[in-house]
Amino acid sequence: IPAGTSPWTNQLYESIHCGCIPVILSDEYEVAFQHIVEWQHFSLKLPESMVGPELYAFLQSIPVEVLREMKAEVDAHSCWFNYFSHDP
Repeated sequence: IPAGTSPWTNQLYESIHCGCIPVILSDEYEVAFQHIVEWQHFSLKLPESMVGPELYAFLQSIPVEVLREMKAEVDAHSCWFNYFSHDP
């Protein structure tokens, strides 16, 4: 998720609603609900300087089991980003 045209971006929330593990590429972006949601369990926040072949290699090096766990966490936390959700 690259920086948007404002301090927040819909792309982050859209990726969660689509069931994707967000990769946040920003040096300054502060995620919402930090005091409630443990973002590190279902997203990656990386510096902007990592964009390029290094980022691709890093993402490929993540073990499949870690990705499965993160995907399960994305699904478990998606209710926090859905206004109409009845889940806690």
